[in-house]
Amino acid sequence: MIITDHEYPVRPAFSLLTKLLDDFTAKIPQSSFSNPSQISFPELNTYLQKYQDPRHADNIMRVQQELDETKIVLVRILSLVNPILLYSCIVAA
Repeated sequence: MIITDHEYPVRPAFSLLTKLLDDFTAKIPQSSFSNPSQISFPELNTYLQKYQDPRHADNIMRVQQELDETKIVLVRILSLVNPILLYSCIVAA
């Protein structure tokens, strides 16, 4: 279970759960499940630190952010080069 605030995106939260489960089941033998107090999984802290900023943890979000930034730059360039072309691109989108 993961508890986040309303601003944290759903996709990285599920990605974190999946990675944690895969890593945990690969490293911790099922026979130790009967005694949870003896289980040590220090990788949990590493995952939690990595996922504090979901943009750095989720590749798709990172690519989307880069695309958004590129779009802003292109719009600025188009507005300087030809405002009429910019308007037609915005209307077409």
